[in-house]
Amino acid sequence: MSLFTGFFVHNMDDKGRLILPAKLRLSLGVRFYLTRGIGGCVFLFSEDHWRSLVEKLTRFSFFDKNAVLLQRLLVGGAEEASCDKQGRLAIPLSLREYAGLKENDDVVIMGMGDRIEIWSKERWNKFEEELTPEEIAKAAEKLGFLETSPEL
Repeated sequence: MSLFTGFFVHNMDDKGRLILPAKLRLSLGVRFYLTRGIGGCVFLFSEDHWRSLVEKLTRFSFFDKNAVLLQRLLVGGAEEASCDKQGRLAIPLSLREYAGLKENDDVVIMGMGDRIEIWSKERWNKFEEELTPEEIAKAAEKLGFLETSPEL
C-alpha cells in the first residue's frame, strides 16, 4: 500500500480541476477513488486501498446502523477518477459541493498516510483556527500516544 505525505496548496480551475502534486500522483496509480470525507473534505484512495476498504465495510450487516452510515457516506458517494496528461484531477460537482470546493479558489491537498484529503482552503483554515493544544493532547491521550514508554 502507498504511503501519502505532504501538504500542498493548489488552485482549482474554472472547470473544477486541480493539479495533483506529482509526489502524490506517482503513488496513486492510474485509477483511484474519490469520496466524501469526514469533516467536509474529499477523501482520495488508491484503487487497492479502496477495494480493501469497501470489502471491510460490506462485511458488516446492513442491520448495523453504524456500518450503513459509513457505507452511505463513503461507498455511496464514491467516484472512480484518474488524472489527465497534465496531472489534473477533475473533481465531480457533487463532491465539490459537499466539500465546499469552489472554482478559481485555493485547495489544500494533504497526504494522510493511507489516503489523500482535499479541503477547501477556507474550511481548512477554520479547522486550524478552532484546533486547540488541549484538543490535540486529548486526542493523543485517547489513542495512547501519551503513555510513557517502558524503560529498556
